[in-house]
Amino acid sequence: MFSLNSFRQAAQCLIIFVFLLSGCGVKTVKTVPTPLAERKAAEFAISEPSPSLELVSKESIPSFLDDLDQNSLNLAIERSLQYLKRLRDAE
Repeated sequence: MFSLNSFRQAAQCLIIFVFLLSGCGVKTVKTVPTPLAERKAAEFAISEPSPSLELVSKESIPSFLDDLDQNSLNLAIERSLQYLKRLRDAE
């Protein structure tokens, strides 16, 4: 009825077909989690808007004075200029 050779060919074709089908993946839909900022905004919803500017006392304002000396500023500027010159020369 069937020869051994045709049975082997059919078995080989079936095995190849199964391997080809097993390589096909199922497309999965990934759910994107809501960003942390949106979750926090939803958790702490404000019923009334707060004023954008408010008057604060003089004592609560931080000191914006520079505690570094002039020499360190000059050194930082020189190093920045050296870096920018190297960048320009590299192009």
